[in-house]
Amino acid sequence: NPAYGQLTLCLYPPPHPSEPRLKGCDDITPEALQPLLNKSAPAFIATWPKVWLTHLLIYHVSGNKFDVISALTFPAPFPNAPETDDDGRPFAVTPGAGFLEFIFGKHAGETEHVEGIAFRGVWGAGVGVKEPKGEGREGAEVWFDRVG
Repeated sequence: NPAYGQLTLCLYPPPHPSEPRLKGCDDITPEALQPLLNKSAPAFIATWPKVWLTHLLIYHVSGNKFDVISALTFPAPFPNAPETDDDGRPFAVTPGAGFLEFIFGKHAGETEHVEGIAFRGVWGAGVGVKEPKGEGREGAEVWFDRVG
C-alpha cells in the first residue's frame, strides 16, 4: 500500500563500525528511544516518519515471528514551550503494538527467499469490518513487499 511507503529494518545494536550498514541505518536510536529498548536482546529498528509514529521496534519471538512496538518520539528542545515541570529531555510514547511475520516463498528452480513482511494486530478491524483471514499476504493487515 503506497500510504505506508518503504520500510528499512536496521539491526540493533548496530554491527561493528567496520561492517557495512544499510542506507538510513546510521542514526536509528535517538535518545528518546533509549528507555524503550531491550538492550539484552537483538532487535530491528525501523525509522518510519509518519504522522502517527516515528519508529518501529521489532523483537524476535520465534521462528519468523516478531513482536512490534510502535513509537512516536519527541526530540528536545521544545522551542516556545511554556515553562512546565517537564525536564525538557526528549521522550517517546508507544501508541500501539502488534506482530509481524516474514513470509517466505519459492519459485520454480529458486531457493527459498523472503517475499515480504505481514503485519498483524496493528490497526484493529473496527465496527463492521472483518479481520483479515488466511496466511501470508492474504492474512496481513499491512503488507510490505521485499525490495532488493
